[in-house]
Amino acid sequence: MARIEIEARGAPTVAAAPARRRRATGRRRVTKKPALIRRLGRAVWVSPRHAALALTTGLICGALAARIGEPIAPPYAAILGTLVGYPALVAVWRWLPRAGWHR
Repeated sequence: MARIEIEARGAPTVAAAPARRRRATGRRRVTKKPALIRRLGRAVWVSPRHAALALTTGLICGALAARIGEPIAPPYAAILGTLVGYPALVAVWRWLPRAGWHR
């Protein structure tokens, strides 16, 4: 009698465990991790359109600084226009509502 109680309280039998399903597609493919250089390239890559617009913004800021004169030197104005001015323009552009878009 004690033996029956121990078996009843013990771990469930194999027959009681649910059967595992097999994948219909066969083996699962393991994707390879890309090389470090490729991952860095993806992280640093900038759209050519954005790069051109940022450089244009920098040149415009530099030209304006050259015409105005004293407040800031043209090379520094160009650098600030590229690194600060263009991202600000992009942020404002994304914030503005699009014509014809209804949300």
